[in-house]
Amino acid sequence: MSALLRVHRGWASPDRVLMLANTELGPLTEDVNEFTVPAGDHLLSLKLGPYHSLTTSFKVGDGDTLELTVVENPDAILPMAQGGYLRLVGTPLADKGHQHHR
Repeated sequence: MSALLRVHRGWASPDRVLMLANTELGPLTEDVNEFTVPAGDHLLSLKLGPYHSLTTSFKVGDGDTLELTVVENPDAILPMAQGGYLRLVGTPLADKGHQHHR
């Protein structure tokens, strides 16, 4: 059982790496990058060396597609303490009638 993450790089450097919990899914080398993940509850973040973005929690069902875009974090007054200048935002597509996103 798997789902598709479609990540629009947006503000991120192509050297940023998409993390699923503690596992590297891969760099955001393209304007739009696709990753297959297991269905279920997950935590996503971006990293560049020792720096990480805010963590995004989400749930996807089998066959779901989740569209995410990297945007600036307007609330980052102290980026090192608040997860950096970037965050992931988005809304899933209802490929099979599922809509999960927190």
